[in-house]
Amino acid sequence: WYRAYCAGSNLCLRRQKTGTPYHIMLLPIAQELIERYRGYPGKIDETRVFPVKDRKSMCTTIKRIAQKCGITKNLSTHIGRHTFGTTVTLEKGVPIETVSEMLGHKQITTTQIYAKLTANKMKEDVRLLTQRIGNLYELT
Repeated sequence: WYRAYCAGSNLCLRRQKTGTPYHIMLLPIAQELIERYRGYPGKIDETRVFPVKDRKSMCTTIKRIAQKCGITKNLSTHIGRHTFGTTVTLEKGVPIETVSEMLGHKQITTTQIYAKLTANKMKEDVRLLTQRIGNLYELT
């Protein structure tokens, strides 16, 4: 669906909304998926990463996969973006500044609204804080 090219472990694209060029450093699983579909005959042309005709067919495919997996939530690209912003990055300790850059937000306040604080993230942060301060503070 996206027109892109790969340079090593980077995906090079233009933002759909602004046309601004950007580069994404890919996770190993993403690199594996791209390699799996390199040269795939079902693609419209080689400037495409995956064999998806258009946005509508991509959404239909996502819904079909969700149904086969027993997922009842109405999946969309927005849901995927939100999941990436919260579960995949913030909950795993990626700084919000980095997530903001990854999502292409010009202002961090957009990311703060977009990527809500989750219960798991708060629990993990409190656990880390407890580890760091240890028994530094004691009641006397």
